Amino acid sequence: MSAEVLPSWLRLRPVGTEEAYDPFRNELFRNGEVVARVYPEDPRSLTKQFIEYDVAVPHYENGTASTKIYHQCLLANDLAGLADRSFRTLRVAEDGASLGVGNGSKVTVLCLHGQQVQAVIVGGIRDERDSDRGRQAKGHHLEWEWNGVRVEIRDDGSLSVERRGPTDAEGGADTSRGENPGARIDVAADGGITAKSSDGKQSLALGADGKAELKADEKATVDAGSIELGGSREHLVLGDTYRQAQAQLHNTGITAALNTLIAACVPGSPLSGLAAGFGAFLTAVTAFEAQAATFLSRDVTTK
Repeated sequence: MSAEVLPSWLRLRPVGTEEAYDPFRNELFRNGEVVARVYPEDPRSLTKQFIEYDVAVPHYENGTASTKIYHQCLLANDLAGLADRSFRTLRVAEDGASLGVGNGSKVTVLCLHGQQVQAVIVGGIRDERDSDRGRQAKGHHLEWEWNGVRVEIRDDGSLSVERRGPTDAEGGADTSRGENPGARIDVAADGGITAKSSDGKQSLALGADGKAELKADEKATVDAGSIELGGSREHLVLGDTYRQAQAQLHNTGITAALNTLIAACVPGSPLSGLAAGFGAFLTAVTAFEAQAATFLSRDVTTK
């Protein structure tokens, strides 16, 4: 049996003049690609508390290039605290540790105290398939996208937030994780606000000119303890309640009184000349009641 060979990283110096790679003195700022994600509940987790990532990192030592896997890397907290903190998950390469061509998150890594076992993902770098061509014409601007939610702040200060639906690692729609109905909110440079559904049939617009507009393709519901329209503080009529009281007045009050008056308008009586007028009044009330129900809107109701 041949003698056991010690790993090369245990040597103090490699053959040649360059310094050896030492996982306990790994102080270089390196880049790599996320190839695995380990949750705290996974038996492989070291911290049992945070999500850990395996990152494939290219190494260039001794005139050769190789790929090393940094296991259980932690993700930096951008806001550096408990009360103030940030969290996000990183994309995992679907094709393994194929550096530079995979679709995993491209990250930068530093090791605490130079120890590779304490590697921390401190940022990211642009994917080589991305591009900044055409951005000069946009001026000073920001574009941010996370899982199909896109935020854009333009040179004039206007803002838009658009929901396109969950995306895959290539940025395309991933309907396996949810539908893609979409929605969009815009804040114009003049302060006007517009919110629209994906088909544009439902929208709310609050104009900087003091005008507001609400559109709904099917039904719009306003549920509130009280509603005030305009500045005159006039009360709105409760249509159904008013109609019931009006019908009762017409059918049991006015109609009964008119029938009594018509009955008194016998020939030779002082009221005989009013019979035609009372009859026309009764006919008008009856005709109104016959079509009164059509005056109530079925599309505008209150709870």
